[in-house]
Amino acid sequence: MSLRLRITLVVVLVVTAVVAVVGQRVYTAAERELVEEVDIELRGRAAGFVNVARGPQFREAFTPSALQDLAAEGFVERRGPRSFLEQAARENVSRVVAPNGEVILNVGTPFSVDLAPTDYPRGGDAPVLSDGSVDGGRARIATIAANDVFVQLARPLGEIDQSLDDLADRIVFISIIAIVVAAVAGWFISGGTIAPIRRLTDAAERMSLGELNVKIDVRSKDEIGQLAQALSRMQTSLRMAMNRLRRKR
Repeated sequence: MSLRLRITLVVVLVVTAVVAVVGQRVYTAAERELVEEVDIELRGRAAGFVNVARGPQFREAFTPSALQDLAAEGFVERRGPRSFLEQAARENVSRVVAPNGEVILNVGTPFSVDLAPTDYPRGGDAPVLSDGSVDGGRARIATIAANDVFVQLARPLGEIDQSLDDLADRIVFISIIAIVVAAVAGWFISGGTIAPIRRLTDAAERMSLGELNVKIDVRSKDEIGQLAQALSRMQTSLRMAMNRLRRKR
């Protein structure tokens, strides 16, 4: 593998690593910000729900026995726990669970939550936010203490995941462009760096064949220039040695 190609590969690898790190951080920051917006929305819904659920008109309705009775009756449409849950969830995704985690009532699409019953909030505590899933898609869940039961409001993250997928596609596209540009730039930049080295290599090969009048035309002050100066001094020494040999003959 030529030196020029190796330099180009190094440039490409460095740019690839930088692009990967930056892209990952951008994606993570965007995801965190979008999820935080959902959490703020859920906290607002939960706060409104808590104020009503802890009121006297819902105290008896939000007990395990009352909810089980209503569920067994198929929930006749009326103003009560079901209608209020639908209003509070807005996404028509909510449920009531017992302290042991058993689902007493589902309103809308069933969902799962990554939260152990031991981590449920207690009376007076702020709602606990956790991850979950609705229809196989990601969701954020707010768990609220409501008298002797817990209410969970789910907010699907489908639109957020779609936005993140679009962002990931753009990051990949930009990364590919950056890597291609880096490869082209690395190839041309390395070509300019390798050119004087090639001239010095050619001069050294010709000198090794006895051609001591080779012109060494490299005047830079970097390491390549120092190498050219050393080669020029060696050329001068060889000339002097050859002249001494000729005089002896």
